Amino acid sequence: MIFITHVAFAVLVCLIFRIPLDFGLVLGSTLPDIDYPYSFIGQLFSPISQWISKKFGHRGLTHSFYWSLLLGVIAYFDRKYLTLFIGYTSHILLDLFTNQGVKLIYPYNASFVIFDGPVETGSKTDKILAVVFAILCILIPLVLEYLPNLTI
Repeated sequence: MIFITHVAFAVLVCLIFRIPLDFGLVLGSTLPDIDYPYSFIGQLFSPISQWISKKFGHRGLTHSFYWSLLLGVIAYFDRKYLTLFIGYTSHILLDLFTNQGVKLIYPYNASFVIFDGPVETGSKTDKILAVVFAILCILIPLVLEYLPNLTI
């Protein structure tokens, strides 16, 4: 999925669970794609991205659940890493819906997908998801703010 889809989804998750937003969320939601030199973060860190891409391929090592597990343990002991964990894990979760899938248990070569990978990265569907997530990022805070005040 594209950069904005990953960021918007991670923000949405934090808004739903009322977790304060910070830079760690944006970093975490884009960091797995450091293994792809043409991604946003891959272009920012080009030499590192090219090396990782050649050595491990795209959606391999950096998309494995091991990193999410490690970040989860770190966030458990130090809450300031919670948004980094949420962003990173949400990225991997979304990529499970792509037709390429994710090698969750790298170096095992099988790619895992959900619902036969209905979303192609950069496709119209991917962009529609980005817009839907962004709209929900606007609506969810409004609903959460006024929900306790609703009376029947």
